[in-house]
Amino acid sequence: MPERHKQGRCPRCRSPLKIFKVGGRTAYYCPRCQGD
Repeated sequence: MPERHKQGRCPRCRSPLKIFKVGGRTAYYCPRCQGD
C-alpha cells in the first residue's frame, strides 16, 4: 500500500489515514472505512 505515509489517504474513499503504534510497529487505518 503506497499510501502508508504521514499525509497518506485511503485508497478506497480518499480520507486521511490515521496512524498509531502497535507493539512498536506503525499501523495505518482509515477511520471512515474501518470505524474509529
